[in-house]
Amino acid sequence: MTRPMSSRRIELRPWEPEDAGDLQTILNHPDLAGHRSLPHGFSEELPLSKQQVKAIIEKWSQMEDGFHMAARHRVSGELIGYVEADWRWDPHAPGFWLAVDPKHQRRGYGRELLGLLLSYLFDSTTAHNVSTWVADWNAAGLAFLEAGGFSRAGAMRRAGRRNGEPFDLIVYDLLRPEWTDDQGGMPDAA
Repeated sequence: MTRPMSSRRIELRPWEPEDAGDLQTILNHPDLAGHRSLPHGFSEELPLSKQQVKAIIEKWSQMEDGFHMAARHRVSGELIGYVEADWRWDPHAPGFWLAVDPKHQRRGYGRELLGLLLSYLFDSTTAHNVSTWVADWNAAGLAFLEAGGFSRAGAMRRAGRRNGEPFDLIVYDLLRPEWTDDQGGMPDAA
């Protein structure tokens, strides 16, 4: 997908090379450790250099079976975060990921990003199920998904380690009829 999408406050648009500096600031924020999604083969070690971030943007821009887009504030132009949808495994059941810059969290931007993403996936694609994975230690992420109408669908036990302790990855999903019936409690996209 290459066309911009927007809500009242946010515009999703394809990444541009000049986004690297803003994205570098967000990706290097310590509060996003374990909450960001980097392309396969890129190190989770911080800090990421500007050159590494430019390579990440280039990789994201090459997605063929999905998209990765910048989320900018419609008025200020400030980078709020980013979203990703990936349907390589199955176009009827895409996965997604989103991240909001910690300085913009708790202001409703995540709900708007999720609303834009779900509106696109359920209104413009063949998706009948949309899912994401969240670490069991991410209480805020789990609560966010549940508030958005998602249901726990399963788990991958002991999928990783954090601070020396094993953690589970929890999969949450939302079915098209659930979205259609309730619109997931998300704001309308423009």
